[in-house]
Amino acid sequence: MGLLQGRRAMPSRAQRTYAGQAAENLRVLIRSHGITNRELADACGRSEFWVGKRINGHVPLDLDDLELLARTLGVEPAELLPREWVAPSPDPTNGGDAVWAPRGSNSQPAD
Repeated sequence: MGLLQGRRAMPSRAQRTYAGQAAENLRVLIRSHGITNRELADACGRSEFWVGKRINGHVPLDLDDLELLARTLGVEPAELLPREWVAPSPDPTNGGDAVWAPRGSNSQPAD
């Protein structure tokens, strides 16, 4: 019987960090867009080496990297964050708390 038979493999150190989880989410998104690392690198103005190091967890994603890559892929940076970091948006029409904004900022107030 092999050492890993019947057991799930332990996640790598990079996958256990929030940056590693964001990198995994980024890899999934890249695959779903059907693009290569080279295409992503060209689109965001970085090298393929730079992109590869970040999406493979060798260099932790920082917030600037996360924003650049997310925007290049056409998504909000929050979509790449681990789910426990992202609070659901309040929906005042569905029993949620109202969203506060500065007076006069809503051109179509409800009342």
